[in-house]
Amino acid sequence: MNATAPTLTLTQDLLNAAVAAHGLHLGGRGGGRRLCLNRAHGRGLSFADRDLRDAEIVGATLPECSFRGADLSGANLFATNLDACDLREAKLVNTDLRGTSLKRADLAHADLRRADFRDGFIMERDKQGNLVPVEGRDGNGTQTFLTEANLTSADLSGAKLNRCFASHTTMMNASLANARLTGTDLSNADLRGVSFAGADLTNACLTGCILTGAVLSGATLDGTNFDGADLTAAHVRPFELSRASTVDTIWPRTLDSLERSIQVMIRDHLKWIESLGSQGIQAVLTRVDLHGADLSDLDLSAATFAYATLSSARCHNARFNMSDMTSCMAVEGDFQDAQMRGVNLSLANFSGANLEGADLGAMMIQGASIRAWPSCLKDCRLDRARLRGASLAAAALDNGTLRGADLRGADLRRASLVRADLTGADLTGAVLDGTDLRGAIGVRL
Repeated sequence: MNATAPTLTLTQDLLNAAVAAHGLHLGGRGGGRRLCLNRAHGRGLSFADRDLRDAEIVGATLPECSFRGADLSGANLFATNLDACDLREAKLVNTDLRGTSLKRADLAHADLRRADFRDGFIMERDKQGNLVPVEGRDGNGTQTFLTEANLTSADLSGAKLNRCFASHTTMMNASLANARLTGTDLSNADLRGVSFAGADLTNACLTGCILTGAVLSGATLDGTNFDGADLTAAHVRPFELSRASTVDTIWPRTLDSLERSIQVMIRDHLKWIESLGSQGIQAVLTRVDLHGADLSDLDLSAATFAYATLSSARCHNARFNMSDMTSCMAVEGDFQDAQMRGVNLSLANFSGANLEGADLGAMMIQGASIRAWPSCLKDCRLDRARLRGASLAAAALDNGTLRGADLRGADLRRASLVRADLTGADLTGAVLDGTDLRGAIGVRL
């Protein structure tokens, strides 16, 4: 990339005029001109909510600017410095981000499908007329940096992140399905609930990462380094890790490692429930692998399943009222007609689970007065979950992902779905009286 154009110092007025001309250009109207900010300098400017599709912003230095809600689809941001920028809810589909620096940038809920984060650097001519790379100037050039960036709930499906530096990033509940991550440095990143289905993680570094609730099954993991990573409640089959490095990796507990058998634990828990805690022992199954277990018809109310694995488990008609299922992995689990009133499913992953007819409404607590204890599903992943006819009345689903979920006939009265992702969800016949949908995306009624 040859970028020998002189630099431009941007002001907000200059930017506003250039963006207005770009809008005319996109609309095919007279006086229009494509936005070209190559090598421009500016700090703290606002590009928020602007239509910047196909803009040319190469080698620019724009730290601490706001691009919140802007549409940068197809734009060329090659080797641009966007450190500490606000890119929340921005659209960057097919955007060229090669060699871009996004250190400490906020990309929460951004649409980065098929974005290109691979290596890139600016070329310029030296005194002899030879093209040489410009390295290190104004943070522009060479490899892409996402260090300490926030990509919570961002969609990076199909993105190219080969050799990208993304250590200490927060990617909680992001989608990296079918992304290319060969040689990428994700060390010490927060990858809770991330979907890596179909992704290529060949020789990627995930040392020290938190992967609870992440879906790694179906990803290419040849030479992937998981040393010191937390794989508790991650969805991955052992043979898929056969070519990965797993030194000091944190694994879930197996049933064989428990002090009491699961049968004894369930028996003692039932005594604990029936005696109101005076006899028996509460079931604590924290970080236990219960993949494929049959818990149908059992009463496990108020049991602790935090960070447990219940993927493909059979829990038909079981009772989990007031249970702690924080960060539980239950991909493809069967919870049809289960009683789950007042349950805590924050940061849990129930993608593809069957929750038809399940009751996740509020639990009525008897004390000096009767009060309602709503179910908590904040940051819960329910992509493609079957919730037809389920009760979610008054439930907190803030920041949840329900992409492609079947919510036909579901009771969502007074539920909170603030900033939830309902892209592709079917809400036909759902009861939405008093439902809080502020900031929710993909709502299709």
